[in-house]
Amino acid sequence: RVRSLRALFGCSVRRRRDLDDSLRSRALSLWKVVVAAEVPLKERVREALDEAEMRAEEQIRELEAQLVHAREDVEALQEHLRAALEKQDDLRRVAEETATRLEDLGKDHTMLKAELARFYRLPSPVGVGIEIDSDLRGLLRVVGLVPDMSGQTCGVIRPGDSVLAVDGQTVSGPQGLEQARALMTGKRGTKVTLEVGR
Repeated sequence: RVRSLRALFGCSVRRRRDLDDSLRSRALSLWKVVVAAEVPLKERVREALDEAEMRAEEQIRELEAQLVHAREDVEALQEHLRAALEKQDDLRRVAEETATRLEDLGKDHTMLKAELARFYRLPSPVGVGIEIDSDLRGLLRVVGLVPDMSGQTCGVIRPGDSVLAVDGQTVSGPQGLEQARALMTGKRGTKVTLEVGR
């Protein structure tokens, strides 16, 4: 029995050694496989990381280009807005000037209507509203101006001026007085030219 037990124990020891050798061999083979697979895996991971980095850089460049275009668009819009505001200010000034002119035209129109109404109230034939007389030297002198008549409103003739000619005809003396009065009287709306001295 002892011998059989020793034989059995020796057999068990040998089997255990064989098993350990087999396990070591398998572990070594597996480790070699792992090591062999680790190198291409690292390369693949590195390639994937490089590719991802390149894609990220490309996307960043595209975003930067879009940002530049967006800034240019914003600047162009700001310029258009400034131009529009300037045009708006110009239009506002023009509108204010036009309103002022229209107001002035309204005032002028009112004055012209009043003048026209006064004109049509005048008798016909009518004069220019200048009162003249002959002095000792025979010169025709302006002695008065009728208010709101053309002699006064023209702003040129003053009392004391001498009337030298009417419509190009020289007038002086008593006969010239009547002649000047006749020449300065006419139909409503006709014109007369006076030559005066001061």
